[in-house]
Amino acid sequence: MSKAMIAALKTAEVEDGVIRMSNQFRDMIVSELETLERGSFSGWIDAGERQPDATGFYLAWHNNPHFGRPFCGITAFDTEKGSWWSYVADQPVKHITHWMPLTTPPEVSENG
Repeated sequence: MSKAMIAALKTAEVEDGVIRMSNQFRDMIVSELETLERGSFSGWIDAGERQPDATGFYLAWHNNPHFGRPFCGITAFDTEKGSWWSYVADQPVKHITHWMPLTTPPEVSENG
């Protein structure tokens, strides 16, 4: 669900358990549901359209010509710098095309 949809839902009026929404918001919901129905929802966010809101680690597609082909890896994003960062090479990362948040890690007991 997009940030615009979440924001619209949070500010929507509720009367007798019914959410009142604009036609634009309704159209966004229908579009997202149609995408899910087609099975084409991937969760990938176009880096050219949006960057993460919080500093942290993300799954990111890199399309760096130096490596000869696109690849996917865990990459850091720094909101203060507004840039991607390689925690392995300790340097900025360019050529990020898409990203998505990491899933919630599993709960692991102390005994493994």
